[in-house]
Amino acid sequence: MEDINEQGGEQQVDTGKMFKNMVGASSPLALLPTLAPLAPLAPLAMPIIHGISGIAILGLGAMAIGTTAYKTISALSRHPSPGDIENDPFL
Repeated sequence: MEDINEQGGEQQVDTGKMFKNMVGASSPLALLPTLAPLAPLAPLAMPIIHGISGIAILGLGAMAIGTTAYKTISALSRHPSPGDIENDPFL
């Protein structure tokens, strides 16, 4: 079976594949000049990320406590009449 890139004994270069390899290899290098000024801040990156995630966890806990308190207070503050207890969807 004859290779697609070989014609008449000469081997042709697949420029599409070569271009993809060059772009794939140079993509991280293209970001290097933009990220170089941030290198002194690298030791602070993980504490900052942990701080942001801690704030998110505290916010989630505060929301859960507030929702539970609101639902509990609203459930205890209602005084339905005796006939409505059977048809009350919240009980």
